[in-house]
Amino acid sequence: MNIKVDFYDTFQCIADRCKHTCCAGWEIDIDKITLHRYLTYEGAFGDKMRKSITCEDGEFHFINDEKD
Repeated sequence: MNIKVDFYDTFQCIADRCKHTCCAGWEIDIDKITLHRYLTYEGAFGDKMRKSITCEDGEFHFINDEKD
């Protein structure tokens, strides 16, 4: 049985605008289609994205920083 909150299907993370830390420490996985899109970004933003992604056991995810 799967249980989820009512707003789950419409939820969108607001990242740095969020005052809560409910996701601190989470490993955020990246699917292969999204990974490909991230790796094609150009310029400083693209460089930052590529430096923020790692692969462990064939699975890609964002690297947590010192603040998680």
